Amino acid sequence: MAENKRVWQCMAGDVVREHWPTVLAAAMGLAVALGYLITTLDRAGAMGYPIDDAYIYLTYARQFGRAQPFTYYDGGDYSAGATSVLWPVLIAPLWTVGLRGYVLVVAVYVVCAGLLAAICAMACQLGRRTLGLAGGFLAAVLIAASPAFTWGALCGMEVGLAAFLVFATALRLLGEADPARPSAWLLVLLAATAISRPEFTVLIAALIAVNIAFRGCCRDWRGALRWSIPLAVPLVWVAANRLLAGNFFPNTGVAKSHFYLPGFDWTYYIDTVAHLSGQMLSGLLWADKSPLWQPQLLLVLWLIGAFRLLTWARRERQWSAAALLVAAPPALLCAVIAASGAWHFHNYRYISVCFPALFLVAGLAVCPPRSNWLSRPGGARFIRLVPVLPVIVAALVVVQSLAPLQREFVYFAQGVRDSNAQVVTIGRWIAENLPRDAHVAFHDAGAIAYYGDRRVTDILGLVSNGNAHHANHGPGARFEMLERLSPDQRPSHFAYYPGWLGTFDLYGKELLDTPLPRALDDTRRLVGGANMRVFESRWDRVGSGHVPLEAHPGWVMVDRLDVADLVSERAHDYRADMGRRRYGHPTARWTLYYRPPGSPAGMADGGRTIRGKGGERFRIHIDPARPLRLIMRTGGKSTRWATIARPGASVQIRRADTGAELGVLTMPGPSERFHDLVLEVRAGAFDAAEVELSVSLRGAGPYRTFHYFALQPETP
Repeated sequence: MAENKRVWQCMAGDVVREHWPTVLAAAMGLAVALGYLITTLDRAGAMGYPIDDAYIYLTYARQFGRAQPFTYYDGGDYSAGATSVLWPVLIAPLWTVGLRGYVLVVAVYVVCAGLLAAICAMACQLGRRTLGLAGGFLAAVLIAASPAFTWGALCGMEVGLAAFLVFATALRLLGEADPARPSAWLLVLLAATAISRPEFTVLIAALIAVNIAFRGCCRDWRGALRWSIPLAVPLVWVAANRLLAGNFFPNTGVAKSHFYLPGFDWTYYIDTVAHLSGQMLSGLLWADKSPLWQPQLLLVLWLIGAFRLLTWARRERQWSAAALLVAAPPALLCAVIAASGAWHFHNYRYISVCFPALFLVAGLAVCPPRSNWLSRPGGARFIRLVPVLPVIVAALVVVQSLAPLQREFVYFAQGVRDSNAQVVTIGRWIAENLPRDAHVAFHDAGAIAYYGDRRVTDILGLVSNGNAHHANHGPGARFEMLERLSPDQRPSHFAYYPGWLGTFDLYGKELLDTPLPRALDDTRRLVGGANMRVFESRWDRVGSGHVPLEAHPGWVMVDRLDVADLVSERAHDYRADMGRRRYGHPTARWTLYYRPPGSPAGMADGGRTIRGKGGERFRIHIDPARPLRLIMRTGGKSTRWATIARPGASVQIRRADTGAELGVLTMPGPSERFHDLVLEVRAGAFDAAEVELSVSLRGAGPYRTFHYFALQPETP
């Protein structure tokens, strides 16, 4: 017995001696998570998340638990609002086993803390499997001490999961016995990483494509086919989004990417990507306010580490793992800039996923070298000194990161406090006070839907398919979208920062006001407004602008183009020159909502400001044998983002196919009311039932349009 006891003690001692850096690294991650938790409970009074988007995932997890996957409320249709399709699937079992409401919020935080600890531990293991444990441990210190990464990893989003999967995939690649025959575990990890974030879909697809090409060059068609298996999962995901939601990637890609913005062209894109790339590189790798520890030094270490890791990969034939770790940071950064440019959005949460891989490669730069020259005279002394370097760097990281981490603890607590005071409070109030058949429209789609548990419509389009296109075009387009809803589709309530919708005319009685609480210390805030409120909805303004200002006895409306209504614009092949887009232009530049103070019957309408010489082009359907009375609605005051010219400008209306002039209309300039300008066109001016017209500016611009009405006599 005594001998067996000594054997077990020796084995335990060996395990401790071999794995204590890994255990210590995991403990550091848990300690940081505990620091966030304690600060939040102390300063905010209750747990929660600083980003409302975290509750979007909880809502999807709830629907998975109810056996209604990829819906956002009971009885809802498919919703492509999950940026990570994997994260809600993984946390859904927590809801299923009974962890719901506030308890699920805490449980998911525990999962995030576990992922953070696992990432730190895997950094040590990756160092051990590549250039040395010292570099992996330094990377773990950098990860645990990173304010931006730990904040993102613990805020209830997919950040920690995606970073964990990158490290897990790299470890599995290092452990593959035969790269030509990837194991089932590797295939699962590749597929999971590909659907953890859209940017990683591209990264993993590139990694797989290289391996497929290599196997093809070796005429190993079976191996190439096996490597292609993980691609089936993201392909099914994007195909489902395209078929059921109308876009390949999640709705976030429509709401926030460059490509779906009004005024987009390739000149704008090239200029914007170049500008944002420089801004991001300087902001991350040079600026004093960089979220990274000693960014200039970190860049040097990363370059050295990348060179050493790739050299090691060449020697050990571990190209796939090394390429994944080295390529992940630049690939993700470039993908974010190319897709949306929102590299600093929500405290860097879109790019913080790549920070662990960045830290790992940088940490490997200080690993003691394994070279024969160390055996030369003086080499032994150098061998004794080299291991001290990672320890010194790790100590500097810890000392210099304590104050930034404490500030990040408070920043997290401030976000939780603000969310609990507004969206969480509103969600709980809705659950307690509104009937089950209530239908709530909002712009913050997370906690209100999670706690409120009612039918919802997301005006910004993150979880409601198709709405992002309208939201991107501004307040006029948002009003027209709501105006087009049938009575059974109209929301019964709005939960909004009042000014964000672009109109107050759809708000009825105010039911709840949630003022913003005071700030904690001098910290930053993520909140979007001062007071979020709940209103009953009112719909007496909708449709009021669908008829001319004056009656036209004997004439009937044969066609109507509702400017700023995207559905009507598409039906009429409407195009307008609204000026060149620049990065940061608000949606209010592209459409506006207007209701003149003295307009008849409270008439309201959405419209556009036409700034360029290209004017407008659209198609109308008429009877060519009858005269045409074309009515153009203009007017409205100038605003900061939608100015119009003083009186004196005029527009020329032509046939687009022949260029024949049909008439000239003199613009009234800015005013507080609508104006209907009438153009009389004789019978026989057209030779087809579908006519394309062009409207171009003459003189000083810009000008504004709200509606085009095509009237013809009731009888031929």
